Amino acid sequence: MPFSSTASPRSVLRTRFLALDAISAADRQRWHDLAARTCHWNPFQLPEFVLPSGRYLADGRPLAILVVDDPVTDQWMAVMAVQPHHCRWDLPLSHAAALRTRHTFRTGPLVDGERVAETLDCLLGSLSQHPGARHGLELPLLRLDSILARELQAAARRGGYGWHVSDELPCPAVFPQIVTAEYLDRAWSASRRKTIRRAYKKLEALGPVQLRLIRDPAEIPSALGRFLELEQKSWKGTANTALASTPADHAFVQEMVAGMAARGHVVMTELRAGDRLAAAAINLVLGETLCAFKIGWEIELAEASPGLVHEVELLRQADGPLAGYTLLDGCTSRKSYLSHLWPEEIHVGTVVISTSTLARMGKCLAAAGRYVKSWRRS
Repeated sequence: MPFSSTASPRSVLRTRFLALDAISAADRQRWHDLAARTCHWNPFQLPEFVLPSGRYLADGRPLAILVVDDPVTDQWMAVMAVQPHHCRWDLPLSHAAALRTRHTFRTGPLVDGERVAETLDCLLGSLSQHPGARHGLELPLLRLDSILARELQAAARRGGYGWHVSDELPCPAVFPQIVTAEYLDRAWSASRRKTIRRAYKKLEALGPVQLRLIRDPAEIPSALGRFLELEQKSWKGTANTALASTPADHAFVQEMVAGMAARGHVVMTELRAGDRLAAAAINLVLGETLCAFKIGWEIELAEASPGLVHEVELLRQADGPLAGYTLLDGCTSRKSYLSHLWPEEIHVGTVVISTSTLARMGKCLAAAGRYVKSWRRS
């Protein structure tokens, strides 16, 4: 994908494709300024997450930072990491796809909250001017019930572009404003409450059960070290899926957490039973959203379900230390154990926006081909 600059004919805004190593300190500050004004909080789109992802986790395809900016004010109006792609049945032509790695759980651009429509019109309208992105945009793991998704769909409609949603799934979530003890009693079944009481009883045999939230950047490195050690000793270490199991994952999480913590975008949590660390987690935050990134627990305490107790304790702090958040995003699927504990849901899916006539025709032909194939099988 060429990293050239173009001006959109439909507004004073412009789009640029920047190489990773071209992002300057001033650009990072513009990125952060935009994150503070965005219409949709997403910590996975902060530079401290995106740039290490590109360095350590990308699949080798060219990677660029797509920026919409205002040349008059020098403000960034939208930003997103993208790669060229062309292997989808619903868009089998060259298009831009949001960067998705094995540790990226939400995609979608950060967009200025006051000029959303103008910015998205510019972003989508300029894709056709770039050979690697000319036929559209693919956004996996986009939150479908968000302001951003609604505004993207409206921009696609204004531009006459195709809009297709696939891989839709509900994900466990919590809205702290509505969480009370009575609410949780109603949300959890009698058998679930019994399981929780049993787990607490087993952990309390080791001492008082307490969840600690760690936000101080000076304490984050040691907390991360304890988390990585705990995760490595669990089943994840045995399966080589722990963050410390591979050099790339280890380097990524060290750099990412250090960078995010320095700006207040990390909350580490530790569940202790007496003096024993039973479970620990990395949570990423931006604005009023907290995303559950990774969790690990003491394998020797598995019968006491420390992961379950960790999530219950997190919920019980929803009207206290976590009251400033409007969303706790589980960043996992309904199949996770979290779905039995976190009573609400948000919906995510893959959105494909076809911006060229050829792409829309290709989608129709591909859909027809799939229908014929299905009909012949039946």
